[in-house]
Amino acid sequence: MTLMLNLSPDQESAIRTQASKNGMEPEAYVLSLVDEAILFDGFEPIPQDDVREREETAAGVAHGLRDFAAGRHRSADDAFDELRTKHGIE
Repeated sequence: MTLMLNLSPDQESAIRTQASKNGMEPEAYVLSLVDEAILFDGFEPIPQDDVREREETAAGVAHGLRDFAAGRHRSADDAFDELRTKHGIE
């Protein structure tokens, strides 16, 4: 199947940047994103006309990536240990 997408200039730029960082062509990078969305059982697409939700999602992801790049992160094991302690789970 062939699909045509109308991307904003910002979306296209971000895809090209991320593809390059991963050593991929933009088309292959987008296909990998589609594969991940299909495999992730809890994936819920954002309705195309929900501009606010798309902007909030993009801002949240960008914030998380900036935090990670700045070293503000911890391992999943540490996070789960904290949750177990907080909620009294063995």
